[in-house]
Amino acid sequence: MTVPGPKMLSEERALEMLNAIMQSDVDACYKEAILSLANENGEIQVEDTYEISARLAFCNPKETLPAIVSEFVSLAFLDEIENDNDAAMVDLGSLYYTGRIGEQNYTEAIKYYKMADACGNLIASENLGYCYYYGRDVEVDYKAAYHYFIKPALAGRLESMYKIGDMYAKGLYVNQDEGMAKRLIRALMTDATLLAIFAFVWATASTTEPAAKETSRQRCSSISVPNFSITHSSRTATFSRERCLRALLKKSKRFAKS
Repeated sequence: MTVPGPKMLSEERALEMLNAIMQSDVDACYKEAILSLANENGEIQVEDTYEISARLAFCNPKETLPAIVSEFVSLAFLDEIENDNDAAMVDLGSLYYTGRIGEQNYTEAIKYYKMADACGNLIASENLGYCYYYGRDVEVDYKAAYHYFIKPALAGRLESMYKIGDMYAKGLYVNQDEGMAKRLIRALMTDATLLAIFAFVWATASTTEPAAKETSRQRCSSISVPNFSITHSSRTATFSRERCLRALLKKSKRFAKS
């Protein structure tokens, strides 16, 4: 257990920074995120700076955070990390991984992911698997990737199960075993809800019409599937669900007749 040090973001400083954000020319979604936690009189509340910072960090997940927002989010997350909040560790790591904090820094991302992994956070384990699988500021290390993917895979996280199956199919660290790869890929297709999504994506996979693709994306994102959040942060990113499904479909075609 970490002994918390002095807070980097006192209530006074937090309120000052949030007011500055409200008075700035940042996108409206950031101001709405702050106001969503205001009291009935419309006064900004700073008792839960982590929840405010999380809403600020992920209200516009495809854009780099404005500097004034990035500073507040970073300080709030660091305070939570001092209190052993593993979700904050993953969240801050994700901002460095994607570069949304203002700089893309895989080394910093890995640092925070490892902290969260040590707390038993399976999203962090999965993210570390990707870092070592693809060599994100580290040497490609399939042994380490397998070590990190296997924990969430055994807990039923589908993306990690898929990557373990992929490693068996390609013989990366493990002995190449097409049979094991088939069993893992098939295991991902046993859930009735997943099969329904597979059927829909399969039907629209060849379309080039933007409207049809958007419909496919929305339909996939609207269906709730347990353990199927493909995301670098602790906040579920449903928009990437179709990407994984398409990858699984590509694999499933190879194994469909065997």
